[in-house]
Amino acid sequence: MPELIDNFAKFCSIRSEHNKRKNPNILDLTSYNFFYPTTLLPTLEFREKNSLKVSLNPNTYGYVEKILNPSPWSKKTYLPVRELSPRDRVGREKIIDQIFDLMDHTYGGKTALGLLLYEFTDNIYQHSKFSRAFIMAQQYPKKEFTEICFYDNGISIPGNFSEYNIDYKDDKDAVMQAIDGTSTKDEFAERGWGINRLVEMFIEEANGEIFIASRNGGVYVDKNKPRLYNLGKTYKINGTLVSLRISKSDIDIYQYMKSRKSG
Repeated sequence: MPELIDNFAKFCSIRSEHNKRKNPNILDLTSYNFFYPTTLLPTLEFREKNSLKVSLNPNTYGYVEKILNPSPWSKKTYLPVRELSPRDRVGREKIIDQIFDLMDHTYGGKTALGLLLYEFTDNIYQHSKFSRAFIMAQQYPKKEFTEICFYDNGISIPGNFSEYNIDYKDDKDAVMQAIDGTSTKDEFAERGWGINRLVEMFIEEANGEIFIASRNGGVYVDKNKPRLYNLGKTYKINGTLVSLRISKSDIDIYQYMKSRKSG
């Protein structure tokens, strides 16, 4: 199983196990000695939403504390959890700039990475009708990749498609259509960018991976054939989670788009 999917499954397991426990006020994370953003971001949102106290493994205590209470003076390899305000769309620019600083512009370059991050946050603002949305990123220098995770509690991709009367077979098909380029944004096709082209570019040029879970549908995409999942009751998510891994690369976005058009 791809690690991104496994890490999402860990969050779902944490949520499911907590709901079975007799003490509903404590989120027990003592059995987890490492967290990627794909697990930690939705777990922290779940903890906050339900006003839970947390029991942590000694190996993760310091890291989680840094994520929740970052020091402004320490040299970081991470972007702590940042919340997108529904009423302050401009504020996301500061968050995206922080991701640029974290990744030292070697992950696709500022133009390509910027378009990707703005496209994902645009979708959150334009389509999800969220009340809470979050971003977290972590760079892994030894593993030579960075993982960026987005989560919003909005109406989901299938829910958005239903509002605009876009046909889809099931939730995973709706997610796959969104990755392939189906959008309710009028300017999507005219611009020539969009999530489909940008995801394609980062997968091809930066050895990228992406996993999107929305309502009851999940899709994982890398250089191989996409994998589609019906999430079921245990893995269903309210809203949309997007997790992206990219390696260091030097992407010439204009040359890439030119070659794709000529091909």
